[in-house]
Order: sequence, then structure tokens, then C-alpha cells
Amino acid sequence: MSAFRDGSSFEPQIVLIQISTYCKDYIKFTNEIDHHVMSTLNSITDNDNIVKIIHDCAQDIKYLRRDFNLLFTNVFDTKAGAKMLYSKSKYSFLLDKYFSIDTSELKDNYQCHDWLSRPYDRQTLLYAQLDCHFLIKIRAKLMYEI
Repeated sequence: MSAFRDGSSFEPQIVLIQISTYCKDYIKFTNEIDHHVMSTLNSITDNDNIVKIIHDCAQDIKYLRRDFNLLFTNVFDTKAGAKMLYSKSKYSFLLDKYFSIDTSELKDNYQCHDWLSRPYDRQTLLYAQLDCHFLIKIRAKLMYEI
């Protein structure tokens, strides 16, 4: 759901929010969003009737709460689901297992990307989109196997 800029001597900073639905992916830069507008997302994030799917959710939830006062209920963590079934639980493992997507080249180029640097090229934005695009389908496959 979010990309961080993690300097070694500073707290991580959320610079990018990624949200996927069944029909569409959204990428929004936090410096372009009013904090009050972000807080309206609580109607989704704190809604028990809507499942929020995040891979390795602990850090995302911690910093989204700190920076935007977002609360979360009814969260499915795909990393935790994968740990129940497999010895590996990385998102890249799940993409490869379920969709035959090899992300090794993308990870090498973008995993430690400075998300504050602009402008973003097309490949950088595709990497950000890939980070959440398959979460709904991964959850469905994990739930079927669990």
C-alpha cells in the first residue's frame, strides 16, 4: 500500500500510496494529498466490511497511522498467509508461484529506489503498480489453499 524512503538515520517516510481494486490501480504521491483528505480514507481502512489486503502490513500500518492517523481493521496480510503454507513468504515468491512473474530484475533496479526523486520514468511507476496489483488475486489463492 505504500512505498517508503528509509534513510539510515531517519524514520521511514511514506511518499507513495498504492491502492488496487478489482478494476483499477491507483498510485498517489503523499506530498500531493492534503492530510485531511487522507484521513477520509478511514471510512475504508477502519471499515470491518471491507477487507484490506497488504503484504507485510506491520510497517505500512504503523507509518500510515503515524503520518495520516489512519486506523485499520479487517486486514489480510499476504505475507502471514504465505507463512502458513510455505517456507517462503516474500511478495516476489508469491508473484512467481501464482503468476510466473520473475521480479528479480525489477527488484534489483527499484527495491531501494529513492521515491522522493522525480520525475518517475514509466518502469518505476510500473514497479509501484506491481507492488499491489496482484494482492487481491494472491489473497484469493492463499484463502483457497488455507
